[in-house]
Amino acid sequence: MKRILLFFTLVLFLDFCSIAQWTKKADFIGSSNRSMAVGFSIRGKGYIGTGSERYSCGMPIPCETDYKDFWEFNPTNNSWTKKADFGGDARIQAVGFSIGDKGYIGTGGRTDFKTDFWEYDSANNIWTRKSDFPGLARWGAVGFSIGNKGYIGTGENGTTRFQDFWEYDPTTDKWTQKANFPGTVRGGAVCFSIGNKGYIGLGWSEGYIKNDFWEYDPVNDSWRQIADFPSTGRQIANGFSIGLKGYVVGGHDGSYRNDLWEWDSTTNTWSQKQNFGGSGRMSAVGFLIGSNGYFGTGTDGIYKNDFWEYNSGTTSNSLSFENVDFIKIFPNPANNKITIEYPQEFDIEIADLNGRQIGYYQQNKTNLIIDLNGYPNGVYFLKIITDHKICVEKIIKQ
Repeated sequence: MKRILLFFTLVLFLDFCSIAQWTKKADFIGSSNRSMAVGFSIRGKGYIGTGSERYSCGMPIPCETDYKDFWEFNPTNNSWTKKADFGGDARIQAVGFSIGDKGYIGTGGRTDFKTDFWEYDSANNIWTRKSDFPGLARWGAVGFSIGNKGYIGTGENGTTRFQDFWEYDPTTDKWTQKANFPGTVRGGAVCFSIGNKGYIGLGWSEGYIKNDFWEYDPVNDSWRQIADFPSTGRQIANGFSIGLKGYVVGGHDGSYRNDLWEWDSTTNTWSQKQNFGGSGRMSAVGFLIGSNGYFGTGTDGIYKNDFWEYNSGTTSNSLSFENVDFIKIFPNPANNKITIEYPQEFDIEIADLNGRQIGYYQQNKTNLIIDLNGYPNGVYFLKIITDHKICVEKIIKQ
């Protein structure tokens, strides 16, 4: 009975704070503006690097400078910190994703398209060159991770567009070609991953902007088509996932878009959400930190450096309680310290009764001890995030 009462308490709490919203965060400070950069997140921090800055140089067309700098965003204090420069050459329209505590950037270019592939060690702030991407050099490809593997596919090289698809295993530093993306060849597509599946759609293909979307199953090395994107087809949009839902924001369909669309993996349906808070744009960066999406930089003809957070207003329908019996939290109520045990690696967000995040903890083991001495007495909610599953538990500090 105690577990059931807790569940209904959580439903009331989540309904109370379930208003989706965009919030402007600190501007990206790597340059006065930036477009065609790459980004990913690692353990509660976001990272943006490479890309191009546009500036006035007295010419009819503005000049551009390509970059290799690399920056970390900390959502806890809303700040940017410069990290070690990307190990390869400066470039635009590269691919980035993260696996565990490591980030990866590869491909891209401008006219000298690339195949080099680099690993970023966030703990030691160093870059290491890994095995080159074995497909043809390209830009405008897509990349995502599923579990402990990375994937890169599609893209173009100025004359040819691609539909090949490759898997990267960081434990062996080897690439394996997988089943081709079954949609038409394309560049400027969008992607995200949910659980153990990856998703690719939209983009530019043979003179047409596309709105088809496809799901990749790495276990069977197979693809299936899911519901088409319901709005106009577009290219160079951004995608991220929160829980069991995928999101597509921005892009270009002849105009610069600022609409946000959500795909529900449980029902295979799309729905429109609150528009992005900034101007419409393409070639921006998007990624997930905790249970919030982040989106910024890009261009609407003018290069941007603004950066925004999307709180999806997560409701109980998008949370997973299937493993709730495996979570141990003790003592609860607590006076000073509380221990959380869970059979997988996990992250923890602490929220107050108003739904405001007041703490974030990263854990690469199966237990975590949190010191509550700095928190006033009262009721708090622990959001346990692991493997694209979210579970919420109530704790009491007394």
